[in-house]
Formats: sequence, C-alpha cells, structure tokens
Amino acid sequence: MQDFRSAPVRRERGDDRRSATKIHTVPADPLRADRAGGTLLAYLACTAPLPQPRQKLATLLWGSHFETQAQQNLRQALFRLRRALGPDALMSDGDEVWLAPGVIDCDVARLKALSGEASSASLAAAADLYRDPLLADVDIAEEAWADWLGTERPRLEGLALDAMIRHAEQALQSGNAESALKAAHRAISVNALREDAHRLIVQALAATGRRAEALKHYQDLVALLKRELSTEPDAATKSLVAALRTTEPSSKSPAAGIAEPALPQPDQPSAAVRSGSSERRQLTIMACNLVDSMALSARLDPEDMRDLIGSFHKRGADVVSRFDGFVAQYLGAGVLVYFGYPAAHEHDTEQAVRAGFAICDAVGTLKAASV
Repeated sequence: MQDFRSAPVRRERGDDRRSATKIHTVPADPLRADRAGGTLLAYLACTAPLPQPRQKLATLLWGSHFETQAQQNLRQALFRLRRALGPDALMSDGDEVWLAPGVIDCDVARLKALSGEASSASLAAAADLYRDPLLADVDIAEEAWADWLGTERPRLEGLALDAMIRHAEQALQSGNAESALKAAHRAISVNALREDAHRLIVQALAATGRRAEALKHYQDLVALLKRELSTEPDAATKSLVAALRTTEPSSKSPAAGIAEPALPQPDQPSAAVRSGSSERRQLTIMACNLVDSMALSARLDPEDMRDLIGSFHKRGADVVSRFDGFVAQYLGAGVLVYFGYPAAHEHDTEQAVRAGFAICDAVGTLKAASV
C-alpha cells in the first residue's frame, strides 16, 4: 500500500495499481536491491514524523543478531539510504532517526489523513488507496518486526474498511444505491465478516428493487457467521431483514422503504407515513448521537474513536431491538431509529421514549481512554 517517492528527483510510478510492497524511489536500483534498506525506509515512512530510537530499529530488523552486529547493520543501512535519497533525507539527533518532512510520499500517511475526513470524495480516495495488506511481500524473520506488522496491518485495514463503509452509507443516503453497493462489496472483499458492510448490501439491493437478491445475501450471511464465528447476525441486521420481508414490492421501487422509509413532508405536521394505499399511519423518529463526538475525535486516537463509535452503535441497536424499533441508518457517531415501521403499534411513541432512556443508561458505561 505504500508508494514511496523521493521528492527531489524524478518520480517513478510503475503501473497504476498501488502495491502494498513496492518501494518506488529514484535512484531505484540501489533500494530495490537493498532489502534491509528498503524495509527500513518503509518503516520510517509508516511511522513518520515520529523519531525512532536506533536501538528499536536495530531490534526490529536484526533482533536475532548480536547487538554489535545489529547496530553495524543499521549504520550501513542508514548510510545507503542517505546515499540513495540525499544527505538531508534522514534526520538524527544521535539516539533517534526520522525522515525529513516532504522527502517521502507515503500512501499510509495519506490513508490516515483521508480516512479522518468526512467528504465522500475523501472517503472514496482513502478506500482506493488500500489494495493489499501492508508490506505483504516483505519477509523479515524477526519477532519485533512480526509484532509491529501484526498490529499495524489490522489497524490500517480497519481504517480502509471504515472509509469504505462510510462512503457506502453516504452514497445510499444520497440515493446512489449502485455506488453504495460497489463500496460495500469492496469492503467484504477485504473482510468478509464486516456485518455492517453486508447490511449495506442488503439495503442497497432492496433500494434498487432486487428484493430477492437482498434476502439471498442475508441467508448467505447467516451461513457465513454460523460457519466462521458460530454466531448469528446482530439485532440491527435482523430488524432490517424483518422489515424487508414484510414490505410488499411496488412498481416504482420494490424496496425503497427498506433503504430509507418515507419521511413526513413539511406541510404534514404529523409524523405520518403514506403507505402504498391512501392509508396514513404514524411513525416516530428518534435520532441518537454521541455527545461531543467532535471533541472526542480530537482527543482520542482514531482507532479508539472507531471502537467507541462501534460500541455505541451496537449498544444502541441492541436496546432499540428490545423496544421494537427499527435502525434505519448509522450516521457517523449517530443512529437514526424508527418506531412504527414497518408495522405501526399503539404505543410506538412511548416505546421510543423508553428506548431513549435505556440507550442513555446503556452507553453511560462505555469506556474509552481519555474520555
């Protein structure tokens, strides 16, 4: 996934497909032939702009060697990098080494930056950057390297998957179901067990009138979760499919109501939803948002923030299902819930109020560092 390029010299692109393992640098031949130097450059680019202790770098790449030999190997690798990239490419204060700003253009850094933005274009660009697991063809037989890679790979994959899911959610919300379907399929090609991606596929298929395909996809998901995790779909997914099964197809959009049930118009003060006939029925809408999410996102690590939002979504969905609510949409750090959909009940409004209090109690125990 990294596209490393030396800024002061001619840039080499190769093909258009970014690779998780290629290092594109000029002069290219020295680093392509220098396995240790290329790997060291990859690590420094992925961790930039943080200074890295020399001892840590030596252990990372040569931990099984005697300390004297490991330090010597590190000095030689740093020397070769300076010769390939220029004398000012690497900064050092004696005990620590880091890349000078602007020397290396790294896809990891771009993925982190883009995935933190909210625009559809940024999320699509972040998703497009991810092609393969981080440094998939770099084989370093060192415990410290394996530990770092074992942590960093799933973290970057999670960022990319979140960008794909958020892009799909935005596309579905804006009425572009085909784009949402494509993004959600891309997500499950990376991680087939992302249930929120499967849920978006069901919604997108229903929104395009492919109700049978949506139900078939759900059945495949049930089988997958049982086979791989010995579990069942969560409450939000079951609620979605229950609504789909009880919704009659129409000539215009057989499952448009599943993607996003019709909302009241400005000239209709009551929360009425018009069905396929002339009947009007009441719909209670509840929006739940994580308080001060913007302030939290500024204080927390992106991975911690993602886990916090995921826990909030899950607890909210579990509570809503107990009060016969329907989770219509996950919107960033919020949840949009309908009561009285697809079937209206006499006490829907009361159930919504009870669910709201229950959600406040449930999320009050959420734990996150620095919250």
